Amino acid sequence: GVRLAHRIWGGPVALLQPAPHEGDLVPLGGLDAAGGVDKMPGTQEPQKDWSYTSESMKVNLMHSLQHSSIVCCVKFSGDGRYVAAGCNRVAYLYDAAAGVAAQPVGQFTDQRPTEQDSYIRSVCFTADNQSLITGAEDKTVKVWDIASGRIKHTYGGETGHKLDIYSLDASSDGRLIASGSGDKTVKLWNIAGGDCLHTLGGEAAAGSGQGTG
Repeated sequence: GVRLAHRIWGGPVALLQPAPHEGDLVPLGGLDAAGGVDKMPGTQEPQKDWSYTSESMKVNLMHSLQHSSIVCCVKFSGDGRYVAAGCNRVAYLYDAAAGVAAQPVGQFTDQRPTEQDSYIRSVCFTADNQSLITGAEDKTVKVWDIASGRIKHTYGGETGHKLDIYSLDASSDGRLIASGSGDKTVKLWNIAGGDCLHTLGGEAAAGSGQGTG
């Protein structure tokens, strides 16, 4: 039968499969350090922090938004109003409640005078849902004002990433942006000032297990 791998926060990866009663899941075991299946520590009973359901999830296609470029990433705004899509040199913003013929309500384009591809590999929203953050192959983090469509901040340069940016997130207090890159580092940026506050990981920290300030 079908098996599912379910990660428990702070615990092992559990392998689950459909139980004899349709819809229920039973634990098979955790994964040990070598990647093999191990018994659950101390008991075979379901853990209290596991979630089980006897209901089937039905998923219906609501919209299909076509693009002329590869879509590298998508992200909903925190209030669910918008969905952003990162493509080649452009991030598109859509009204999530619009119909199947929805057109972008925002289009954020890299205006540099070059024909070189620069795929936007990660997008996210600030906590107030007023700005869109993009990370791309140009190694920069950009913060766009959704209302005007203009760039508010660009983070990069000497303190920026050395390779493509693959992941982004913004703190819930609206103060920080975290960016992850192919250069094996995570950088924490001050949204207001644009300063790189910390660089975590990278080759220099690989041996010590520590980041840099």
